[in-house]
Amino acid sequence: MEISVKIGLIAYFYTANCAGASQLASDGRREITFVNFSSPRRLRFGMGISVIMKIRQRITFAGRVQGVGFRYRAKYAADGCGVTGWVHNEWDGTVLMEAQGTSDQINEMLKILNQSAYIAIDRLERKDIPTEEQEYGFHIR
Repeated sequence: MEISVKIGLIAYFYTANCAGASQLASDGRREITFVNFSSPRRLRFGMGISVIMKIRQRITFAGRVQGVGFRYRAKYAADGCGVTGWVHNEWDGTVLMEAQGTSDQINEMLKILNQSAYIAIDRLERKDIPTEEQEYGFHIR
């Protein structure tokens, strides 16, 4: 993923685990390009400007996750946390989900899913994937 941000006056920037480059553009504005995010970021710039980065993750759940209302609880949790994406039962008894939002939103959704008395998540696999720009809402497939 590569993101370019152009802002008139930037005093500084910092993120964790981010390779970045900063240079002065020909028109005098500072241009910063961030590359290789390993997790979502909150980018902070001088003058009180901050940008919250959205990520998308493909998450596979194993355990007692089918036949216990997992997908409906996932939709409820995602809608409450502002996460977009979808959830789907797989033939092997696992549940596949793609979730898009900030790291905090996705983590909060996962906490809510784990609080059910009927759902027992034994294994969770997360993989970062490219975001989808024109996605709205969370859907059960």
